[in-house]
Amino acid sequence: MLGFPELRAEAVSLGAHFATAPLSPQTFSLAVLAGSSITLLTRMQTGTDNDVAKVVASIAAGFLIAGLGMFHSVLDSLLIFAGIHAGGTYSYGQWAAWFGWTLLGNLLGGIGLTTLLRLVRSFHRLTEWRSTSPPPTSD
Repeated sequence: MLGFPELRAEAVSLGAHFATAPLSPQTFSLAVLAGSSITLLTRMQTGTDNDVAKVVASIAAGFLIAGLGMFHSVLDSLLIFAGIHAGGTYSYGQWAAWFGWTLLGNLLGGIGLTTLLRLVRSFHRLTEWRSTSPPPTSD
């Protein structure tokens, strides 16, 4: 905040949006969506060697998470910290409660929703691949 003092009011406002948000089904759902979006972005990034596709995927995920106001534990913590240092009335304690709630939603969205569904979808293909692959030999 020392580098951009003109952004103090905006930092306080943006940080308050997250730090003072109620721990409700809506905020949890926004955290689940953010977790699934980041995990999907990771899958898309590792699934291609095309740099243009990686940039497009990053911009799309950034728009979804930041533009739609989803709750991401790491990204939005930066806004909360900036707001605290800019003089916001919320505290690290409020951040900690928000962070735990949001992290749980992010994990459910990333691991539970995106990764687990991919594993379930791929189970048949994996068992098929294992049945056609020769067993490993020990030399």
